Amino acid sequence: MIYNLMMKANGDTAIIVIPVYDRIDPSRRVEFSDDAIQAAENYANERRVYQVMGMQWTKNILFNFPANISTPSLRGLKGRLSDQTAVIVGAGPSLEQDIEQLRRLENRAFIIAAGSSSQVLNHFQIKPHLIVTMDGGEANLQAFEYLNTLEKQIPILYIPQIEYRIIQERSHLMHAYFENDSISRYFMELSSDDPIFASSHSVTGTAIQAAAYMGCTEIVFAGQDLSFAYGTLYAAGANHVSKELGDQTAAHGGMTVNNVKGTVNATSQSLLLTLSNIEELIAQYREIRFINTTAMGAVINGTEWQPLKEIADRFESKTFTSEYLEDLFKQYLGVYSKERVEAAKQRVLQLSEDLMLIENLLFRISKKFSKLSELSRTNQSKCVKLMQEIVSNWDIVVSNQVYSSLFTMVYYNEQKRFIREIPELEVENNIIKKAVLLTEVLGGYIKAIQVKLPELKDIAVEARERVVAMMTMESVG
Repeated sequence: MIYNLMMKANGDTAIIVIPVYDRIDPSRRVEFSDDAIQAAENYANERRVYQVMGMQWTKNILFNFPANISTPSLRGLKGRLSDQTAVIVGAGPSLEQDIEQLRRLENRAFIIAAGSSSQVLNHFQIKPHLIVTMDGGEANLQAFEYLNTLEKQIPILYIPQIEYRIIQERSHLMHAYFENDSISRYFMELSSDDPIFASSHSVTGTAIQAAAYMGCTEIVFAGQDLSFAYGTLYAAGANHVSKELGDQTAAHGGMTVNNVKGTVNATSQSLLLTLSNIEELIAQYREIRFINTTAMGAVINGTEWQPLKEIADRFESKTFTSEYLEDLFKQYLGVYSKERVEAAKQRVLQLSEDLMLIENLLFRISKKFSKLSELSRTNQSKCVKLMQEIVSNWDIVVSNQVYSSLFTMVYYNEQKRFIREIPELEVENNIIKKAVLLTEVLGGYIKAIQVKLPELKDIAVEARERVVAMMTMESVG
């Protein structure tokens, strides 16, 4: 290999280069370095996110189950907005500079509020046609608590991992799924006919995919600064982010990104990952024209820059109303079939029993590990037989669909580590060493599962109670 990527002890990334190749073509080293470091940062970020959010996403998805089976997915709107322009609005500080131009676009272009930008639009009394939201954390809940009664009438497109309390008392809901949502894939029996999007670093990425799914052939960005433009991260009205803003501002550490005015903005590693993710999505939609109107935001590769006034001037004589969109919803959006809903309900109702079965199997396996070390030295034939019993019981665990759906999200990092360590275990032929490895690798993974299992069981119990309550209401109604 010409180039090699390694991690330093302090967590930084370093590139090892064979000198002769560096002299022949230094540009390839730079290209490899950028791609490799980006990949390493994405991987590290993914691990951090799952460590913090894996259980919370699982809780949200299961608690949102009643909403999922009683509201339409985005499926019916696939391609229904052909040749339309979507204006995806972010909460960046540049939005304040363009707010009057955006106001001109009300009822002229399809305005999508990306996440917390709905708060900012509410502050400036601009009503978007659709709100897209996906974040599963407490900050997102706070963002939606600020919205007034009028805003609650705006249609919301959500991803099931969203903080479950956000959609509990809301109407005008529809949903789509992320491809890494193994839980919904199992419980809802998702197929290629369902609206399944790539998971994205930001709600803007989700909004892009939603607009493309609905057939929009032009996407305009407004308020998508993706950096600390004007020395801040959010426009006025984003009342939920004071602590988060302070944390991110302190974390940028002198990092910069080119902006649309030819200078630079302060940024952070998190914002750079978000920007890169959006650029990757843009590159996938070559048939769509992307225009960035953000007054002072970061340069977004794959877009052309225009002032928002030019867009507003171009749409002066066009019409796109909430009533038009509502008619499309009524005509094309529909809930799931009764058969699919009933089958999904039964899987949730069965979940607690499935988890108890897995828990009992793990307990039985764990008891066997204590005998392995001694048998590997005193009776290797019995040791081999015991290892075979352990593996056989473990196969029953992993063949359970609850394991492959819930555990993939809750134990994401633990699974990754387990999978990395399996090859060493499989090729080891020395019985003593193999017994030690099996105890460390599989035994260690099982212990990690058992630590979180009580919380997962509690979530399953409440998810069941929510479905039972829903069924009771349906029978009464």
